[in-house]
Amino acid sequence: MIDHLSIIVADFDRSRAFYKQVLAPLGDSFLMQVPAEYTGGVKVGSLGKDSAV
Repeated sequence: MIDHLSIIVADFDRSRAFYKQVLAPLGDSFLMQVPAEYTGGVKVGSLGKDSAV
């Protein structure tokens, strides 16, 4: 079981769209994007299953 995985990509928005589509059949979705002021301007997001469900 993989708990979490970081992937560095060249195009965040395009990659987010791709992974949202690929992971949807597994019940995963885009959960959040970390505000840029917390990351120094680097786009950081999270995909997975909502743990509150």
